[in-house]
Amino acid sequence: MTDDRELRWDLPWDDTAPAQARRLLTSALGPRAADDLLLIASELVTNAYRHGLAPLLLCARQDDSQVEVEIEQTTAETRPEVRDVDETYPGGRGLALVNQLADAWQWTESEGRLRVSAILRLR
Repeated sequence: MTDDRELRWDLPWDDTAPAQARRLLTSALGPRAADDLLLIASELVTNAYRHGLAPLLLCARQDDSQVEVEIEQTTAETRPEVRDVDETYPGGRGLALVNQLADAWQWTESEGRLRVSAILRLR
């Protein structure tokens, strides 16, 4: 993605991080922060907080055709994977939602940091 604009924020390492991520993206991206993008970001931040290690960084990149959100955290033992949804269990749907809503998503690991990003094309 050609970065016309990149934004970065440190997020708190607590359960307020998803709501703060949504507020930051809404404020910074305006109408480009569509509901799907906010849900994707919220799910990625929630997963990072539940399964990762501090510190937690939110990054957003945008150009004329798409917006990318990325969560960066210290590498933990768990790696992102889409799981089959268990109807009897209240959790485990985050990456399934991201997989369904995002045009693309991926994770990378380097130098002790795990990055999970998702791209949403602007329509």
